[in-house]
Amino acid sequence: MRAIIVFSSFAVVIASSATAAEVRQFDLQCSTRVATRDAGVSNAARAQEIYRIDLDRRLYCKDQCTNIRQIADITPAMIVLENEASEPAPPAGVDVSHTIDRRTLAMHDAQISPGAFSVVSDSRCVMAPYKSIPKTPTNP
Repeated sequence: MRAIIVFSSFAVVIASSATAAEVRQFDLQCSTRVATRDAGVSNAARAQEIYRIDLDRRLYCKDQCTNIRQIADITPAMIVLENEASEPAPPAGVDVSHTIDRRTLAMHDAQISPGAFSVVSDSRCVMAPYKSIPKTPTNP
């Protein structure tokens, strides 16, 4: 009886420690710090965001899923939500990188236009139960 209890507790620990490297569909609840710079003026803000991620369908959406996007790339270490090759393409001259570290769930998003406007955000995320991505975008 004691062996069964120990084994059962061990299984719960393994199941609860799943990472984005193992799970194919999940939500991320993120606490985000956003820094913007426009015409030499810098601002900072904090936000709470939710991302729905479906690696099997290569789709993601944010918050209320008003915009469903294709995931740019999936590697064993990283999920690339956006980059210069994303569709729709970013404006000419704008460097875009939006990534999730599959081990730590840290998210980094940078949109930089040299000499003009930039937005850089860093998020600490935790995995949450998957709520599914709708077939069509929702209207808030």
